[in-house]
Amino acid sequence: MPYRRPMRLTRHIRVGLIGAAALAIAAVGATTTGRPPVDRLQLTHGVPGTAHPPINTAKVYRWGNAAWNDGFIGPLSKNWDVSHGAPTIQNQHGQLTLNGPGGLNAKTLWASYPLTAHQYGRWDFSMRSKQYTFGATPYTAVLELVPSDNSRIDCGRQNLILAKFPLGAKAVTGELRNAGKRWTMTNPHEVFSNEFHTYALEVTAGHISWFMEGKVLMTVRNPAALSGETYKIKIFLTAAPSGQRTNRGRLQFDWARYYTLARPNAKSISAPEGEISDLVTLCGSTAKG
Repeated sequence: MPYRRPMRLTRHIRVGLIGAAALAIAAVGATTTGRPPVDRLQLTHGVPGTAHPPINTAKVYRWGNAAWNDGFIGPLSKNWDVSHGAPTIQNQHGQLTLNGPGGLNAKTLWASYPLTAHQYGRWDFSMRSKQYTFGATPYTAVLELVPSDNSRIDCGRQNLILAKFPLGAKAVTGELRNAGKRWTMTNPHEVFSNEFHTYALEVTAGHISWFMEGKVLMTVRNPAALSGETYKIKIFLTAAPSGQRTNRGRLQFDWARYYTLARPNAKSISAPEGEISDLVTLCGSTAKG
């Protein structure tokens, strides 16, 4: 009787050998580098540090395509006004980077984009921060919209602050200022983690809404809060007051985008109005914009 090869058993052996080889290769890859292989899906522009991709508010609410977008590829656009040149403020690894050297009497860093000035619309940002030294005063990160006409800045009395926090903090503050009042909200947020987080703001004739990680956190409909100003983007990395030391730190943006109001929100923007208080703003502070 002719011999028949046990095909099923041979197939099992072959699959087992292939699986063992794959495990061996993976083990070699891990041991030769001294750490597990990095998942490219967890990288932003190929740079480790973002464990989870930031949530795009525009996609969640279906705002459509951005009317303006800066992904910070290549040299920093000359349309950005900056307080310092490279390497203090530059595009670094595909991200707008404000490198705060810290130390005694450190300078405040800022960047502004006056060409994208609008009365109404949606602004969306992906931002992260990192503090390198400790023991002194941390820089304070401020992402805001300020009146495009510098003569109307008025010590920050009409600024719209998307996010404000000292580096290393565990919460972010958003704020609206107008007519001698301020509307504020604070959201627990792991901004100390060196991961990217998204911040967005929608400004219409009838309301202003704040978003973080694709979720609406505050919507103000009070007519007294709606200034009708035309706004531009401004970013600060604010140092400690003169005579004090500041910890070394960094603020980075993966993207900055502007969307029109052409498409309605795909989800509700109902949210608390925030805490209302009297506005006391001193010229010479970071609130000047």
